[in-house]
Amino acid sequence: MRTIIVVGSLNMDMVFRIPGVPRRGETVMGDGFFMNPGGKGANQAVACARQGADVRMVGSVGGDVFGETLIAGLAAARVDATHVRRIEGQSTGTALIMVTGADNRIVVAAGANAMTASAQIDAALTDAHPGDVYLTQMEIPYDAMKHGLLAAKAKGLFTILNPAPAGDLDGELLSHVDLVVPNETEAETITGLSASEPHFAALAIARLLAAGVGEAIVTLGAAGCAHGDHSGIRFAPSCPVDVVDTTAAGDTFVGAIAVAVASGMKVKDALTRANAAAAITISRRGAQCSIPDKDEIEAFMGRGTDGAR
Repeated sequence: MRTIIVVGSLNMDMVFRIPGVPRRGETVMGDGFFMNPGGKGANQAVACARQGADVRMVGSVGGDVFGETLIAGLAAARVDATHVRRIEGQSTGTALIMVTGADNRIVVAAGANAMTASAQIDAALTDAHPGDVYLTQMEIPYDAMKHGLLAAKAKGLFTILNPAPAGDLDGELLSHVDLVVPNETEAETITGLSASEPHFAALAIARLLAAGVGEAIVTLGAAGCAHGDHSGIRFAPSCPVDVVDTTAAGDTFVGAIAVAVASGMKVKDALTRANAAAAITISRRGAQCSIPDKDEIEAFMGRGTDGAR
C-alpha cells in the first residue's frame, strides 16, 4: 500500500447534545457534553490509519494541553505526526459541535491551524513517491492548501481535495486535483448550482470535470453518493443504520476512498466500502472515537450492503 499524506486541521471538539438550537438571547440546557479529538485533517488521517494505511499527518497545534492530547491521539492511531508543528503562544484549534437529534451544527476557531505553512508541506513531501496519495481539506490557509496540491501533483502523487468548509476554488488549483469530494452543500457552493435542481449531483460532477478535476464524488447523506469521471456517472446507495451523530461521517468516507486508492483500487470500486465506513461512524457519537477500523468495516459489509448501480 502507498503512503497517504494528510494535510489539514487538528481540533479539539467540544460536543453539546441539545434539544434545539438556541435563538438570539436564549439559553438552552444541554442533554450532555464531552470532548473528543477532531479536525477534518486529523479525522481523515485516523480513518486512513485504522484501515491499515501508512499515514503521515501535516498540520499545526498550539502549545497547550489540547495540542498534546491531539498528538497523542494520532500516535495511538499509528499516524506519523512528525510534521505536526507545536506553536507556543498559539491556541490549538477548537470546534463547538451542537448535536440536535441526528443533525449537527459546527463552529470552528482555527487557532494554530491558521499557521500551517507551505514549508511544512514541502518537508513532508521530500521523500514522497509517485503513486502516493495526498489528501487535504480547507481548514488551513488557502495559499498553503493550494501550494501543497500543486507540489504533490508535480511529484506524481494522487491528489484528493475535500473542499470543506467550501469556498472559492481557482482554476489552477482544480486542474491539479485528481479527485474532489464535496458533500451536497459544498457542491452547491463550489459549482453555483442548486441542490433542488433535478439531477443535481450529476450536473455538479459534470461542472467539476469541466473545471479540470480528474473525477468527483458528491456525498448525498441518506441518499448515498454519486461518482463521476470521463467514462460516466454512477450512484451508490447508503447503508441503513440508526443515526446517532453524523460528526466525522464525511471524514471517514474520504479516508476510506484514500485507502482504496493507496491500495491500487479504482475510486468507483470503493464507493460501497466508503458508504459502509461512514454508516458505522454515524451509528456512534463523537469524531475520532466513532471512526471504525478495517475489521469492523469488513464485518459490517459481511452482513450485506448494496453495491454501486
